[in-house]
Amino acid sequence: YSLTCLFYELVTGRKPYEGDRLPVLMHAHMRVPPPLASTHNPALALFDDVIATGMAKEAAARFESAGALARAARAALERHRNAETAVRPDPLRPAASRATART
Repeated sequence: YSLTCLFYELVTGRKPYEGDRLPVLMHAHMRVPPPLASTHNPALALFDDVIATGMAKEAAARFESAGALARAARAALERHRNAETAVRPDPLRPAASRATART
């Protein structure tokens, strides 16, 4: 959970929950749904599910280890890169070569 909070802060530049008093922060961490990184930057939507899992209120629903969190974040990033590559053809490859490569 804590590592995912740090991950959220690293990718968004913000703490997952804001508050100036400990009771407010405790309530948020215990009861408020995990924040969406995409709220601050739509490009970060690829990490919303990773953060939701890592900050799940029930421990059994979270990643089993720091490594599992890292693998999930990497997989989300790879899915995003693959989706972008599928949408945008390689500008360095001639159009005829792209057409041949698909068939």
